[in-house]
Amino acid sequence: MAYFVFVRFKVKPGTINSFLPELEKAAKSTRTEVGCLQYEYAIDAADENAVILFEKYVDLAAFEVHRSMDYLKSFRVAVSELFEGEPLIIRGQ
Repeated sequence: MAYFVFVRFKVKPGTINSFLPELEKAAKSTRTEVGCLQYEYAIDAADENAVILFEKYVDLAAFEVHRSMDYLKSFRVAVSELFEGEPLIIRGQ
């Protein structure tokens, strides 16, 4: 059964242009994962300092593999200081 993840990142004002290239690097790598069916993001239409991410995997196991990838760990380190609060994460299957 497919596994879905929705994330809303809120970044500090003036940091979106630092955040987006890091997200794009992670996105390019994630899209090559065998279990990744879709990985898309967009700036929130209601808030220029927020990004909405949509992820779809073949199943929960594929998502767990994704979470273990080194490039995702590097992404978290690179952007952790840019966040304004914790990202909102919604998961389901």
